[in-house]
Amino acid sequence: MALTNALTQLAGGWKGTKTVWPGPDADAITSSVWLDARLAARGKFIIFAYDWTASGDAQQGELGFSLSSDTVTAQGWWIDSWHNDNAVMQLTGSASDENVVMLSGTFPAPDGPDWGWDIQISATETDLNIAMWVIPPGESGMLGVRYELLKTT
Repeated sequence: MALTNALTQLAGGWKGTKTVWPGPDADAITSSVWLDARLAARGKFIIFAYDWTASGDAQQGELGFSLSSDTVTAQGWWIDSWHNDNAVMQLTGSASDENVVMLSGTFPAPDGPDWGWDIQISATETDLNIAMWVIPPGESGMLGVRYELLKTT
């Protein structure tokens, strides 16, 4: 299992904006976000640890992933103090030749079947963008979260 050279170059500090859309009729929540990207397990994983605020309350989260030896298949996890309480969302997905990583997971809904959650990570040397879509059963996904970050270190 190894990350591509382009993905290992994401290690460092990032700062930008996180926007959350809590529901179709709710106002967006926008916050500054600080993200530290670090390599783990001898460079086999990259972990994005971040801090942000929601309604004035400090929040934290982590998104980590690795690629299989084919550098196409991905697996990871996502935790966030505001979004998923004390649960870990397990993720699976793939990476493209352009170093775009797509990850998918599910989370339990209060009533009915689990909902889907898709994450797209794309980056250049100076820009890191993470988009997350929530997918109700039987419906198309809707944008739920967007991170727009610039490299600081």
